[in-house]
Amino acid sequence: MKLELKTDRFYHLDTCFCPLNEKAALVFPPSFTEKSFNLISKFFPDLIIVNQHEAMDLMACNAAAFFNQSVVLHRGSVEVNRELKKHGFEVLEVDTSEYMKSGGSVFCMKMAIF
Repeated sequence: MKLELKTDRFYHLDTCFCPLNEKAALVFPPSFTEKSFNLISKFFPDLIIVNQHEAMDLMACNAAAFFNQSVVLHRGSVEVNRELKKHGFEVLEVDTSEYMKSGGSVFCMKMAIF
């Protein structure tokens, strides 16, 4: 089954969903159909719900998680940062404001090396 986005504002999965480890993920529920959000909830029991401001203005879901312990995201997401720390993650904030002008943030700037 595919995850369905229901708004043009969230044009890629990485703008509204970020898996952090095998159990936890950042998610902005209003961007998904009910069926898709239920599927995410089934596979990730520890969801960190991102509020509208932090999802839209700060692109908190466009983050990157490393080694199941560190999460790099654009600076300023106070509520998401608090929740990440409660879940045992180290939070590393960076300034991606110039890159955000093109519609991306941390996730879009990383390069996978295999």
